[in-house]
Amino acid sequence: LVHGVFPAFRVVAAAKTSRKMSHPNVTEAEMAKCMAAIQQGEGKNGRNIPAMTFIPDVASFLKQHDMKIEVLFQNLATMREKYRFMSKRLQDTRVAIMAKVPENERTLKTVQHLMKKAADDEEVKASFPLADSVYVDATVSPDQGTVYLWLGANVLLEYPYAEAEQLLKEQNAAAQEKLSELSSDIMFLRDQITTTEVNVSRCWNFDVTQRAAKKEEEAANAEIQKEN
Repeated sequence: LVHGVFPAFRVVAAAKTSRKMSHPNVTEAEMAKCMAAIQQGEGKNGRNIPAMTFIPDVASFLKQHDMKIEVLFQNLATMREKYRFMSKRLQDTRVAIMAKVPENERTLKTVQHLMKKAADDEEVKASFPLADSVYVDATVSPDQGTVYLWLGANVLLEYPYAEAEQLLKEQNAAAQEKLSELSSDIMFLRDQITTTEVNVSRCWNFDVTQRAAKKEEEAANAEIQKEN
C-alpha cells in the first residue's frame, strides 16, 4: 500500500474586498482612476499580480493625474492590504506543498524499491501500522506488478508499477515548479509591499507639509487682517 499522491494545487491570488470609503466626497470614479494610475497600467508579474507604481514626487503625481491626496492615500492603503493578503495566502500554500514533498518522494522511492524487488524476483519484508505504536510484520510479493495510490477522500486507485512511478515523478516535478512560482510571487509581493509603504510615507510627509504651509498662510493672512 503506497500513500502520497498530490492533490491538484490551486493558488488563490486575491480575495474581493468590500470597504466603506473613509472620505464621503471621494467618488468611485476617482478611486478607479487612482487605482489604474498606481498599478502601472499593464505592469504585472508572470501570474498577473499588478505592480505598484513608485511615486518619486507626490505633488507632480497628483497634478499629472488630477487627483486628491485623500484618494491616493485610500488606494495605497487598499493595495497594501491586498498585497499582504495575497502574500499570506501564497506563503500558506507554499508551506502546505513543502510538507507534502517529502511524503511524495518517499512514495516514489517505495514504488521504485518494489520494482527492483520484482525484477530480482525477491519478496519484500515490511511492517504495517495497525494502531498507534502497534505494527505487524508482513511479507509482500511484488510480482503482481501493481500498487494502490491514495488519492484522498477515502479513494485508492490501483496502478501498474511503471504508471505509478511516472505519475509520482510528474507530481513531484509539478510540486517543485509550483514552489518555484510561489517563491517568485512572494518575493514580487514583498517588493510591492515595500514600494507601497514608501509611497504611503511620501504621501504622509507631503500632506503634513501641505497642512503646515496652509496653517502658516492662514496665520499670515490673519495677521494682515489685524493690521488692517
